[in-house]
Amino acid sequence: MTAELPAGLDAPAIDSLLTAVAAAGQRLLAAQPVRALAEEARMRRCFAEACARVLQDLGATLAACTPGVPLIQAGLTPERLPEARGPYWLCDPLDGAIQYLAGLPMWTVTLTLMHGATPLLAVVSDPSLQRTYHAVRHRGAHCNGEVLRCQAPASLAWATVGTSFPNWPRRPPAELEAFLHGLGRVVPAVLAQRWIGSATLSLALVASGRLDAYWECGRHLADWLPGLLIAQEAGARVTALGGRALGEPGSGLVVAPEPIHGALQALLRRPPCPASP
Repeated sequence: MTAELPAGLDAPAIDSLLTAVAAAGQRLLAAQPVRALAEEARMRRCFAEACARVLQDLGATLAACTPGVPLIQAGLTPERLPEARGPYWLCDPLDGAIQYLAGLPMWTVTLTLMHGATPLLAVVSDPSLQRTYHAVRHRGAHCNGEVLRCQAPASLAWATVGTSFPNWPRRPPAELEAFLHGLGRVVPAVLAQRWIGSATLSLALVASGRLDAYWECGRHLADWLPGLLIAQEAGARVTALGGRALGEPGSGLVVAPEPIHGALQALLRRPPCPASP
């Protein structure tokens, strides 16, 4: 049986959610540090206050739109996602926290309606550029009211490709080696390799045609979910790097329009991203 949106989550309710997520992002932007915080205690305090502010801001709107649907802060592991019987809201109050704490752009506020391990609705706010991306499963993707469609360059050689390697908490040395190997394969084969920061924002940029593709090592499924739905609904193909299922240890991620997806995946397939211990 195909999961459906909860009763009452109609177009006006979705519009109110978009407004609420965008407003929460703007309040974070107004409170963002103007330069990097140099002390761990200050960074942790600023991050905790920012997350609490977003969750508080969104709580009332979600309770009104979808009463009885719980709100969970991002951090679920891939193994736990299927156990969380839907529907439920998954919120990452600050994706790209390092950029936020350093006074940089390229961070987001994300909200995803889940049913089990399946995303049904995703909202991604980019406060710095005042863009709000969203997608509903099987209904397409949009940004500030405009329909999104990914675009393919003439060949992989003309592609601008995104990636990321979150290194806090520290990653196993084998994952770092696999990532650097992937960079070594991709950089000579494409027009440009870019590291935007927030994976969700990078995936939304693929959906909008501002990036042509995205790849990543690891298994950060909860981080990827909102951007994956937006990219898929904009026409991108989403697969793991190698033979593992998406989200399994070491699965990695490749997202690109069909005409260049195969070439990028083949480029990255050997060696596969290793599994975390």
